[in-house]
Amino acid sequence: MGAEIVVYTANMGGYDVLQPALPFDGVEYVVYSDVEQTADGWRWVPTERLFAKIGKADSSVYKTRPHRWLPDADVWVWIDANVQLLVHPDRLLAFLSADGVAAFPHYLRECVYDEAVAVVAEGRADAGRVDDEMKWLRAVNYPENHGLAETGVLVRRNTAEVCNLNDYWWNCLMIFQSWRDQLAFNPSLWVQRMEWGRLPGGNVRSHPWFGYRAH
Repeated sequence: MGAEIVVYTANMGGYDVLQPALPFDGVEYVVYSDVEQTADGWRWVPTERLFAKIGKADSSVYKTRPHRWLPDADVWVWIDANVQLLVHPDRLLAFLSADGVAAFPHYLRECVYDEAVAVVAEGRADAGRVDDEMKWLRAVNYPENHGLAETGVLVRRNTAEVCNLNDYWWNCLMIFQSWRDQLAFNPSLWVQRMEWGRLPGGNVRSHPWFGYRAH
């Protein structure tokens, strides 16, 4: 059996400098990377690149579907590789929704359609792929201003419903391949008729429970 709580991340190409994992009882730390990771406290799982030079796509393989790689955990806590967890992750569990999901609200936006405009304008995604994704959302009547999570910190309880959510989220990424997972996360919750809990205190960039380094 694995740890009760697994904190995990992916750091393809060694893009970020992984910070030491603080030791907490009942917590395991796992990092997936194609480059050796030596930060204290992390168990490195060597990986192969599946999507050539698209590091974000390779990271999404692990980010979206922890039940495939870490099936014995009771709770998965994803943190981006530029984030350090400074408190025991069980403090995050109080903010899980009844459906077993929690994340920070986006610090700027609350609408996936606005996020789509921003990621294209900033050159972070292919405009055609994002446009196809937004056309699909409008075709299924996904509402505007329905909330937008930041998925740099994502807490999920290991349940059958959450595993279904994980798979649906991944399937959306594979279909549209914008590789902006925040564009697909809230719509996946909506399709699965699930709610997410809001982590408190603003966002991960300034929260005392986390250390944050810009990419």
